[in-house]
Amino acid sequence: VAGQDFSDSIREYVSDWSLRSGIAFNIDIEGNDELSPGTRETLFRITQEALANISRHSSASCVEISLEHETGMVKMIIKDDGHGFDIHMQHSGMGLSSMRERAEGLGGSFSIESAPEQGTKIMVTIPRLI
Repeated sequence: VAGQDFSDSIREYVSDWSLRSGIAFNIDIEGNDELSPGTRETLFRITQEALANISRHSSASCVEISLEHETGMVKMIIKDDGHGFDIHMQHSGMGLSSMRERAEGLGGSFSIESAPEQGTKIMVTIPRLI
């Protein structure tokens, strides 16, 4: 969101989502907040898509989001305690592929770990573009 600190934008969005979905959350943001507008937009859109998937499909009771500002990169992890899924099965929605395209479009990486009854963990790493 323009003119707002990125970590505040994420916290506000996730808090609103939590109220709507009834799913608890925990956010941990480390490091400074200076990200390019493209990186901010990408991380925000990935967060929106991940949370939409969680509320639609996971039956999760809690979501953990961490954002780490490291030298040369920013890393985001979104983890839920839902029922998970087999990542090797074909999925009809566009969510996972659009999240991957967004991250890779900025030279980053996107990975997902999940298994039935084990929850889901999404990891996004994007190079810091000064």
